[in-house]
Amino acid sequence: MSDAKNIARFLKHIRAQCRKLDVVFRLSKSEGINSGDGDERLRGIFISPTTENYGSLRVAVKNRRVSEWIVDVAHEYVHMMQWFRGDRLYEDHFRGDVSYAKLEAATEKEAQ
Repeated sequence: MSDAKNIARFLKHIRAQCRKLDVVFRLSKSEGINSGDGDERLRGIFISPTTENYGSLRVAVKNRRVSEWIVDVAHEYVHMMQWFRGDRLYEDHFRGDVSYAKLEAATEKEAQ
């Protein structure tokens, strides 16, 4: 199967998972995503849903090759799955008990 078909299948899977979990999935035609923490712009972000709002999984794609942004999609998808399965490392990070670097290292490893 070609890379393009694999990517299309992967994106279809992510869209389906996001619908099930009340998460809006967007490939943003921008160079960065607002983090919500001031002026910082990110390549991608996952925000878990709340009882009041849908969640969000967004990745910036403007001026980037598919081979670059698809890695960010996979990374943010792993964060969504960490949230969904109640991953202890993910939860501990958001309680302030685990460093951002440790969470990101684990996420990168799983995303590969």
